[in-house]
Amino acid sequence: MHYSWEIMESIFGPICRSVKSQGIMVGMRLFAVTRRDLAPEAQASQVCRAVMQFGCIFPELGKLWFEGVNLLSIPMVGDAAALRRFWGIVHGEDIRAVAMCVREPPGCMAVIVMETTAHSKRLVARLW
Repeated sequence: MHYSWEIMESIFGPICRSVKSQGIMVGMRLFAVTRRDLAPEAQASQVCRAVMQFGCIFPELGKLWFEGVNLLSIPMVGDAAALRRFWGIVHGEDIRAVAMCVREPPGCMAVIVMETTAHSKRLVARLW
């Protein structure tokens, strides 16, 4: 079942997306980019929520990831402003990957989740 982005945003809150998925491949992982300025328990909670939300919004990808790859990388940026800048890069470039952001609390960007592609790997490599 597919919903419009407007309906999904009304259910899940603000969601940003990138381009159509090429499908998770063997050895690929999900990236959950979070903020270093959050307490570790807040980082863990928000990453878990974001990955679950990714699986709900993109059920085919979520199933492929969970049943096949099940690897998660959690790179960090300094704070909310850095995460917004990183999202601007992700959203502005043709990364050829599904990507979404999670805002928690409303209006404050907490986590960006994206599938791994050659393009998204290069972007995340800048964060390590």
